[in-house]
Amino acid sequence: MQFDTSKAGNYCIVHLHDHYLDHTNSNEFKNALKSLIEENQKHLVVDMGKVKIVTSSGFGALAAVLRSTQKAQGSLAIGNLNTKVAALFQITKMDAIFDIYADINAITQQGAS
Repeated sequence: MQFDTSKAGNYCIVHLHDHYLDHTNSNEFKNALKSLIEENQKHLVVDMGKVKIVTSSGFGALAAVLRSTQKAQGSLAIGNLNTKVAALFQITKMDAIFDIYADINAITQQGAS
């Protein structure tokens, strides 16, 4: 799983570079984000602009990270979904579980106000 992070206020933005969030990288993704939470980065924003496919393994990893942020009294937001991935979130009803934004800047600006 290739990604980098940046900071915007209290938010740690995780910029994913892989095109897939699936069984080949979901455990690595989940463990990496849980490590960030353990390092007191409890408000996470996942920039999924480059992700083209999310499978059930990827959704499971996102759900595990969401539970971890909630336990730490933090938050998880997802942004920059392309049309196909946004449709996957809607079809699977995952859009009802996650805070999803078209633009990650909207997330960090909302938190700042």
